[in-house]
Amino acid sequence: MKFNKVVKSIPTQPILKRFASAYVMDHRNFSEEELLNALNTTAPQYFYQENVNKALSDLSLHQERKYRLLSSILIKEVLLNQDGFIMTTSDLYKSTLKFISNIIDNSNETKKSYKGKLAQDHDLFLFIVETAWNQNNDISSDEKNLIEKVRRRLKISVQEYYMLEATLNKFPKVGNQTYTLDEIKEVRLELQSRGLITQVRDDDGIDYDCIPEEVAHSIRSFYNIEMREYGYKELISYKPRSVLKKDFLRETIEDFDYTIDSQATTEDMQELIMESITPSELLGGLTPRGGLSVDILKAWCEDKALQVSGRK
Repeated sequence: MKFNKVVKSIPTQPILKRFASAYVMDHRNFSEEELLNALNTTAPQYFYQENVNKALSDLSLHQERKYRLLSSILIKEVLLNQDGFIMTTSDLYKSTLKFISNIIDNSNETKKSYKGKLAQDHDLFLFIVETAWNQNNDISSDEKNLIEKVRRRLKISVQEYYMLEATLNKFPKVGNQTYTLDEIKEVRLELQSRGLITQVRDDDGIDYDCIPEEVAHSIRSFYNIEMREYGYKELISYKPRSVLKKDFLRETIEDFDYTIDSQATTEDMQELIMESITPSELLGGLTPRGGLSVDILKAWCEDKALQVSGRK
């Protein structure tokens, strides 16, 4: 949904003012009509890349862990994966809790037997995370900043990090206790006040949470996301011509300097690629000679009834 349509669909003046507070000066003194006009005037500020980057970066280093963790889950893992970046508010709560529950349930995957450099990297990362938690049974913003730098350096995915914390009985909170609906609501409201998401209402009186289309584009750029998770899963598991074979997936992982166990399944490799390598990098490679060949790409396009001329 485009920004101007989103603004018109915000149901109440308090929500409108909260959303306007991100970039509209003197919003508290404006009438509803003045707020709408001001929002349309300042719209570019909401999806200006530097503004979006700052808002997301600030949240990632928030003093309170729930804001750091839930803001990323609500936006990156839930809303960005919805058609039109919109879903009912009730489903947003359910999807957020389900994501957290799945991390905890699947955390035993981090206990699989790693070998060589992979084992060393995971042991080092586990030591750093566990040491940070042992300081005061919490993770400060400074510790989180350090952990993120190490995580990226060791090429450990975000979900691996989450599951590792779950094995330590610390995800999302101590004792693997989940967040309450009130805590999720607090973070939702904070995201609204930063102009990243807002609430709209349809003609039937149903409330939705959404990211305006233009803002979503900037958020995806921040997270280096090119397509929704569902679409990437369809692409990477494409069967008719067995385009993305197991050997190709392993070569791609190695080309990007990631390490994976020699016994890893196709599904393991697909999961790592989806977490760490973009679709265009997967198909195009790091160099003109990398990725899939032009002939394979043309044949694939023909299968999908797509244009086959043009550059790789």
